[in-house]
This record gives sequence, C-alpha cells and structure tokens, in this order.
Amino acid sequence: LISIVPVSETTLLVKFNEKLLANAPASIAFQLTPAIEITSTNFTDETLTTLQLTLMTPLQVRTLYALSVHEIFDCNGNEIQTEFSTASFALPEPAEEKDLIVNEILFNPRPTGVDFVEVYNNSDKYISLKGWSIANYIDGTILNAKPVSADDFLVAPHAYVVLTEDKNVLPGEYVQAVEKNVFEVSNLPSFNDDEGTVALIDADGSMIDLFSYSDDYHSVFLKDDEGVSLERISAEATTNDRANWQSASSAAGFATPGYINSNARSEMLADRVNVEPEIFEPVNGQPSFTQIHYNFDTGGYVANVKILDGQGREVKQLANNALLGTTGFLRWDGDAADGTKVRTGYYIVWMEVFDSKGRVDSFRKRVIVASRFQ
Repeated sequence: LISIVPVSETTLLVKFNEKLLANAPASIAFQLTPAIEITSTNFTDETLTTLQLTLMTPLQVRTLYALSVHEIFDCNGNEIQTEFSTASFALPEPAEEKDLIVNEILFNPRPTGVDFVEVYNNSDKYISLKGWSIANYIDGTILNAKPVSADDFLVAPHAYVVLTEDKNVLPGEYVQAVEKNVFEVSNLPSFNDDEGTVALIDADGSMIDLFSYSDDYHSVFLKDDEGVSLERISAEATTNDRANWQSASSAAGFATPGYINSNARSEMLADRVNVEPEIFEPVNGQPSFTQIHYNFDTGGYVANVKILDGQGREVKQLANNALLGTTGFLRWDGDAADGTKVRTGYYIVWMEVFDSKGRVDSFRKRVIVASRFQ
C-alpha cells in the first residue's frame, strides 16, 4: 500500500505497488480509523494497481485517517505483508494567505552545500502541495516558477517541509537536519547571494507568502554568512519585517532544516539563564552533566560562557563569541579545559551576552559538582 488520495469527501483512490488479482477485493478487506463504512471497491483501470473506494459517510476535514488492508493478494497470489498494509491520509483544504509561510532560507550555501527553502504549515489544515510552485517575485511579476510536486503531497498542521535540489546533501552539511522533512525538487528558482525573493504559489497561481531577503539581514557579528540560513522568528509576525528574521545560531550549526528555528520565539522562563540540574555527579552520577539553558525575547545575541571555581579562576570556557538563538542550552560535563575532571565543590557559570546595539547583560549561576573522580 503506497498511497491513499481522497478525491472527494466520499471517494478514495488507493494505490498499490504491484498488480492485484483480477477480482477487486471486497469492502471488508479495508478498515478505516476513525471508522467509516466502505460501500464499494472498483479498479480504476486495467493496470489493477489502483482501487476506488466509495464511503458511506463523508470524510471530515482536519482529521487524520488510517486505512488498513488485509487479505489482499497480488497477481501471483502473494498476500500483502502486515508492515506494508497501513497508511495515513487526510482530506486537504485550500490554503489561504499565510497558512503556509516561508520559515527559513539558505541562499548562500557552502561550496559543498545546496540552497534550501523551509516551508511551515501555520494552520490547523492539512494542505496538499500538488500543483504548487516556488518562484521569484520581481516588480509585481511571478518569475522562474518551479513545481514542487505533480502528485499529492500532504503537509500536516504545524509541520515543516524543506525543499532542496539534493536531499542527500543537507544531512551532511547540517547534522541535526530532520531527514524525513527534507524533500527533493528537480529545480529551485535562482536565489542570489546578496538579495532576492522567494514566493509560495498555490495550484491556482495565487501567491500565499512572499519573502524578500537580503544578506544585510544576517547578524553583524558573522565574519562570513556562507552556509548560514536566515530564520523566521515569529510565524505570526509579518513575513517581510526585517526584524522578524535572524541568522541561525552557531549553537544550532547555522541552520535548522526540518525542525523548529533556533530563533523561534517561545514562552519566557522565569530566569533568562537557568542551570539544570544545579547539582550533578559526572561519569557515575544521574544526572552526569549539567545544562545551561538560555531563553531570550529575541535572537542574535553573542555569548561568552565560562566555568569559574570558588576563587573566581577560569576552569573552562564553554562558548567564545557564540551566536545564540532565542532558546537553547550549553552542556558542561564537569571537566576542565585540559580534559581532566574537576574537584568536587561549588562552581560558577558566568555568562555574558551582548547585541549589535551594544547592550550587555551578564549572569552568574551556581553549580555543584557532587563527588570527586578517580
């Protein structure tokens, strides 16, 4: 079972990768969850690979369905295997403006990398990208429109989709990339390294979102923006507000393809910097390390983070002019700069952050190493 496409509220097209027996399977071979009775099954053509199912009651929007099949045989009499007998689908809804948004773009990749555009479903709808395109938009005209998919391509609510010309490259360039959310397209429009545009065009030719970018949007603290993506900060704020875009943080590897942006706004912690756990026992303990969490109202801060002993002497530097997102953490394993384990006792996490406007904040948090190492 390779795909299920709802062509109407009461009709499904169910496709298999092999030719089935000539007699169409009975309705009882199919089970829908949530339950809807199937009243008839018919082959759509002589290939005997696609069935049309008719439903007694209509599908509901914003509902994820699962179809399971059993006792279905290919033309050689082989029964479908259990692990390949279930698939999910939903009834798609038309997208309105800003339902799908440009969420991240890499327009100046490293020599070994590739451009990518990340799209985010900022709605509760299931939206099909069949017939959609990615394009440039210049002087009021849609240009260089490149198709996303000729087949049904369903994007779940609040899901991420990364479009690139070579999906095998991104995981090598950005090890945290979520591969299941990366999809290959034959072509992307041209994205210049200095400035350009990316537009999302639906199947009817309507522009759903547009981002006009510039390399000036990158952090002034970057020595080189090659291989650094621009991330959207807020899904709700205006796409073309320069303040709504920031360079991906160095802590995230300078890009976040397929998952939440390093600069995405989240609920503020009571403290902007928090150490958790405050007491830990490295190597043998549970937990065996501590994390320095940060949560700021905006991204783009540059941080220096050091571990100091009880006399204020530097033990280890955890970050040196690191570009931060809005949220994240640094990890300390209870080791010194030379790799040896520190003595038991009290230590201070000292964190200084500053931005491009010259604002500086510093934080001091206590952390305790609970035991001495052998």
